[in-house]
Amino acid sequence: MFGNRLKQLRNSLNMTQEEMANKLDISRSAYSHLENERNEPDTETLNKLASFHDVSIDYLLGRSDSKSLNSEGFTVKEDNDIKKRIDAMKQDLASSGALMFDGEPLSEDALDSLMDILEHAEKTVTKVNRKYTPKKYKVDDDKNK
Repeated sequence: MFGNRLKQLRNSLNMTQEEMANKLDISRSAYSHLENERNEPDTETLNKLASFHDVSIDYLLGRSDSKSLNSEGFTVKEDNDIKKRIDAMKQDLASSGALMFDGEPLSEDALDSLMDILEHAEKTVTKVNRKYTPKKYKVDDDKNK
């Protein structure tokens, strides 16, 4: 299963084994052995493969048919993008000093609640916007529904 998944992912990018091996900083023969399941990957290589292809390790190992990394159905890239946008929002809100309620600055608890709401909204928007993503950029969304 692992070798087949690797080959499918590599072929979907129209890459040769040599190109893929270079991206992972391993030899072509070492990569070939992974695809042909002659060798098992070490933890570092497994992490590099998952990150490079933006899939979960469970997907690579055949323990899941979902390419998503987390239970919410977001890929690694989507999850990282969401975190970056939330962090940027938090910085903007904190630095502006304009967060007030009844003329008083928001408490830490109120700010945390506001950030939870913004994070939920950001995740919802990310999911909704997937349907407008061209198919060539989509990640098995049908299996995540």
